[in-house]
Amino acid sequence: MRLKVTQNVPCDEQQFEKWYKIKLPYQAPNYPRIPSLAEIQKAFAPRSDGFTPQECIVDNCVIKQSSDPSVIQEAETLMFLHNILGLRVPQVYAAFKYYLEDWQGDIYFHAVEVPKGEFLSRDKWATFDDEIKNVLCSKLAKQFEILRSIPQEGGSDYYGRVNRGPWATDMPAFKLFGYETRGPFDSYQQLFSAMIDSAQLVFATSHEQADYYPHEVKSLGEIVEILGESENTRPCFTHMYPSLNNILVRPICDPSGAITDWDVALWGWKHAGWFPAYVQTVQLHKSFLYLGKDAAESTIERIVPHWRDSCLREVELMGHGCKYKFAFWS
Repeated sequence: MRLKVTQNVPCDEQQFEKWYKIKLPYQAPNYPRIPSLAEIQKAFAPRSDGFTPQECIVDNCVIKQSSDPSVIQEAETLMFLHNILGLRVPQVYAAFKYYLEDWQGDIYFHAVEVPKGEFLSRDKWATFDDEIKNVLCSKLAKQFEILRSIPQEGGSDYYGRVNRGPWATDMPAFKLFGYETRGPFDSYQQLFSAMIDSAQLVFATSHEQADYYPHEVKSLGEIVEILGESENTRPCFTHMYPSLNNILVRPICDPSGAITDWDVALWGWKHAGWFPAYVQTVQLHKSFLYLGKDAAESTIERIVPHWRDSCLREVELMGHGCKYKFAFWS
């Protein structure tokens, strides 16, 4: 039978307090002041086309907002990663919230340093020759190698965020109704069960039929088989959105202006945490797909060598060309 669909529950501020462990407001010692609500509202004012940005620059820092504490979770992640030797992440200057009368609730913010360099795009990537692409891929490979080597806090394996924290309610891999957080999970079996519950929910809410369609039953069976039998499940710290527009590059030049090296940093750390090892490769495939299948796979081979030996089935299930609505990243 299909999974019973329940109604969403109202937002509960006490529930939100379980999402993070840092004390708000947080302000770094080198950050002069937290901007006022009026300053932030002015910076976030809708554009002429009616679009309201989710990020803006105030006092030479990037302010990011959300109606739930997901940006506070991201700030926690960045504060943890900033202390990892060799990892290139933006510094967090502040994390705070303001109550909005018209919203009848809190809006959450974090402030980070302004990026130094240029975010990649498909067009920008196409301008680089193979030599530069190899250098950038080598730098990225090092960043992901560092991520995979980050030990878990407390000395015991788990799947979750920093500070042994849970994931936000919008984490696609653990989609359920309501505002209950997801995880942390003490074993792969616990995480796997949550993923199956999510997959069932996604299929169950995709139509009004009384039962699953035959192709959905087949899909659920393949999800259970492939992810249940995976041997690449060691918890590894994972960047969930490694698309080109979250990769910041900056040329390093000698006194004559000639480029001698490149600095590479990763941005967009929402939902980052300890996932099964195969997830990073799955997410890279999703992120680089728009380069074209062959270009994406050759690029990923330079970032995660020999990935086909360890997680080919998982990538085919959830990566490029994914046949299913269930995925870690929708």
